[in-house]
Amino acid sequence: TSNDRKERREPALWKVAESWIEELSQLLSHEKFLGEEESASEDASSMELFSRASIGEASLGEPPSDTAAKIKESLSNQLAWLKDRVETHHPNAPIVFCHNDVNAANVLLHSSIGNINNNNTNNNTSDNDDENSFHKESVAIIDYEYGSLNYAMYDVANFECEHCGGNDNGVPNSELLPCADRQRAFLEEYVRQRNEISKNGEGEHAGRANAATTTPSEEVRELRSQVRLFRMASDLYWGIWGILQAAGEVVADGSFGR
Repeated sequence: TSNDRKERREPALWKVAESWIEELSQLLSHEKFLGEEESASEDASSMELFSRASIGEASLGEPPSDTAAKIKESLSNQLAWLKDRVETHHPNAPIVFCHNDVNAANVLLHSSIGNINNNNTNNNTSDNDDENSFHKESVAIIDYEYGSLNYAMYDVANFECEHCGGNDNGVPNSELLPCADRQRAFLEEYVRQRNEISKNGEGEHAGRANAATTTPSEEVRELRSQVRLFRMASDLYWGIWGILQAAGEVVADGSFGR
């Protein structure tokens, strides 16, 4: 039944992050990073780097298994805290199919969009023409390898975090986050579009628009609160992923830090 399907619906966020933490722990516990020909001190140096990246402190020459256990405990505790906050403060946060990795490289814009500013400068288009230039077929989102059921506002939060960059140098700039007005405007449009789809009887939200007990402005405030929490989840999720990728590279060829 429909109710049974809803009861079984679980966001992938927590389980995926947990599996990555476990995988990272196994890599750090059982693999020699630099090969038998390299010195133990260089292995210890690599563990210290992973310790600093994961928990903000050096491993101080501990055995790899002890450091790996500390890293696992710290990351697991952070994940558990976030999960508790989400489930306590937003128990009804919507869970839908999400992309989970919306960044600039995964968004394609139709070439016509680039002509809008030129058209406006030359006064050759009307407001309606500008609006039509941004219809749905002008934008395509690609690369769904991380797609899964997840919290709807995680996708929005992750999209906001991607504004901060850091893919090239590993140093995101939080000052590049969209301003509060822009965040609000984005969610207002999100709610408007979702309600329009519901009104037309499309998708899983069909019929919900008129049954809503909150006003659009109240819902936007609630969604903004979710987004703020899921920005932390995005940082943790991709932080774990990054450390795991680095660990895999070190195990393969000792390339970490080169």
